[in-house]
Amino acid sequence: MEEIPRFIVGLPRAGSTWLCRTLNCHQDIFAFGETMYWGKRYTYPNSLGQYNYASLRKVFNNLTSIDYETTVGIQGYGNSQYLNRDRIVEILTTVLTNIDLPTAPGTFFNDFCSLMAEAEQKKFWIEKTPHHIHYYDRILNFLSNAHFIVLLREPYSFILSYKHQKGHKNTVESRKRFKDRYHPIGCALVWKRTCNKAHQLLKKHPENCLIVDYSELFSDTDNVLRKILSFLHISSDNLIADGDPLFSSFDSGKKPKLQARDIFWMNLIAGPEIRRMGYKIEIKKFNIVDIIDIIRSFLDIPLWIFRLIKDTRTICGKTTFKYLFRYIS
Repeated sequence: MEEIPRFIVGLPRAGSTWLCRTLNCHQDIFAFGETMYWGKRYTYPNSLGQYNYASLRKVFNNLTSIDYETTVGIQGYGNSQYLNRDRIVEILTTVLTNIDLPTAPGTFFNDFCSLMAEAEQKKFWIEKTPHHIHYYDRILNFLSNAHFIVLLREPYSFILSYKHQKGHKNTVESRKRFKDRYHPIGCALVWKRTCNKAHQLLKKHPENCLIVDYSELFSDTDNVLRKILSFLHISSDNLIADGDPLFSSFDSGKKPKLQARDIFWMNLIAGPEIRRMGYKIEIKKFNIVDIIDIIRSFLDIPLWIFRLIKDTRTICGKTTFKYLFRYIS
């Protein structure tokens, strides 16, 4: 069988980190993330779909600036055994030095991931970047046999978790960054467009896609993992899930309630998609305090847009608007 490039994509806050670390515990799997290689940090090839040396230097700089913090350089459940960032830089240097030019983005990525799996003494690699769901067509163009595990989640628990996430670094600065760029419009668009893309992928390429709902990860964990591994053509022997699949956005056990603005914008923007997905729309009677909150959310839009563009530009650069447009179009 042709080697299968494997990806974890879908919604953020839908169990992707737990799934990645769990699969990384498998004796044959190196699971890692997030490279953003096909999305935010994508380097466009030339008109023939190929990279020259200058393009690969840009790719090299992008990939060496990432922490790979999902499984690399962490302690505890699902951590990588042999890789660290210095070793990854060495691997990237090896690929850059030995690869035949010109080369396609898929060839470079597969060589890079395969060498990392080899360094971890594993047979297969799985890359996790949730927003790669929006670029499945790009990935399949270069890696036609790619398989995608697509994680989705009920809209209201998603927006609650998304709104209160701790940030990648779980620091005061990281939390402030997420708070500054949060608006329920953006969150609703992320949910709607991700679900839309997931079902678009399933319709066009059913053999390349497995959709898993967040609730399944903790209600039927063992069976879901077996289903995932079967889809990926990997044996499920000796894989035992550990850890807590419910990585919480909340330090205390108590969850805050959604604000009126959160429910209003999710229903307004994603209502038809919520119904199509088979989820129940949350109906709330708004009182005067709720209405004031919703009005204030309209007033917050200009500052939110400014902060969102500024923040996205730090990663996407000139392709900022092209990236953001995928959540609107």
